[in-house]
Amino acid sequence: PRIPRLGSNFVVALPKVKACVNLTVESVMNAKQSLLSSMLDDESYTNRVCGQYIDLATACQTAVRDQKTKELAERVQQKANEALKEVGITAGVFVGSVMKDFYITPGCDKLPVIIALVPDSATIDCKQMTFVKSAHPQLEPIFQALYKLKA
Repeated sequence: PRIPRLGSNFVVALPKVKACVNLTVESVMNAKQSLLSSMLDDESYTNRVCGQYIDLATACQTAVRDQKTKELAERVQQKANEALKEVGITAGVFVGSVMKDFYITPGCDKLPVIIALVPDSATIDCKQMTFVKSAHPQLEPIFQALYKLKA
């Protein structure tokens, strides 16, 4: 395949939505990076991925569909902070994907623990990604406390 050069256009086919999008290389290169994408690139965090219980997965899908991701993120943040009470830290939560942020709790990106709720159209493919500062002395207890949160 030919690699597009700066200043050229290329077309991306989106068969499921029966549409094509005309993009420039510059628009792709200058697009704002999502928080999830940034977190995956951040070497100061260790992350683990797990599936979501069916109740959280369907709540995540519904929240994205109904544009109520703030309520979901705040509810999950409260549950996460309850689970982390013994460790003595708080977590931030965001709902989003590598391509788009739906909602980020205020100050989330400054906390040592960040939980990403990653929705998908297939319930079984909804994921929870937990990021913990690699230098944190209680890394394992944090991951254990936050494994597969419930809605």
